Amino acid sequence: MSRYKGKPCYYCGNPAVGKEHVPAKQLFAAFECDSITVPGCATHNTDKTLIDQAFVSALLIPLNNGKGRYNLSDYVLKALSKAQPALEHTKKKVFSAAIIDTSNNPALKSLPLVSYTSLYLFDWMRQVTAGLIYDVIGEYDTSIDWNTSGSWSPSFIDSPTSRTYKAADLYEEFQLRSQFEQEILRGLKWFEGWSAKPRPYPKGIFRFQVHFEHREVLFRYRFYDQYSWYVAFQPSLQTLRKLWQKTLTHNLNL
Repeated sequence: MSRYKGKPCYYCGNPAVGKEHVPAKQLFAAFECDSITVPGCATHNTDKTLIDQAFVSALLIPLNNGKGRYNLSDYVLKALSKAQPALEHTKKKVFSAAIIDTSNNPALKSLPLVSYTSLYLFDWMRQVTAGLIYDVIGEYDTSIDWNTSGSWSPSFIDSPTSRTYKAADLYEEFQLRSQFEQEILRGLKWFEGWSAKPRPYPKGIFRFQVHFEHREVLFRYRFYDQYSWYVAFQPSLQTLRKLWQKTLTHNLNL
């Protein structure tokens, strides 16, 4: 029997049915690395396998559509090559579409298509963060309400249906997002996050950092050296101490 079965789920505290990979193993399908694993219930483990693949596809589709425009590393190109069948498999959940109305500006038609998904990717990032916290404290922290924790990305707009924007409006939206990230978030003090052992995750595919702000904690993720994602939450004092100790020890050993 799995050593995880029956333990509290990393995200909701319900009885686990098996182990959940943090983040999902589909992210590293092209690479030989180990995984951080935690107990997961059916909802937050076995039932979300397609969701895991859809999230990975949502990240890769824009890169695949715009390979000629983006400066992609060999790591990312390898991930794209491995993921081609999966991109087709998840097309019912994730699809390509234009995000800019090009009817009045034909020159914009050369822009790569972006990805849309009917899944709430912001929840997926909360689940990744919850899994990393469980990895640190070895238990489910009942004081954290993950469903209301902050989840934000300067690269993704919450739009579950295909939608086009006027170029000027979209430019302004992403200018504001980029300005907030550059002037506020990047100016914070960040500590490097840990990884799987003994074979760590490839940093060109996934890495994260941690910022401590009094009682609040902010995680910053980087996917495929292209996308940033932030998750903010307030843990218990006990969890905060353990997280600080884990982060500090890891950074002292770098």
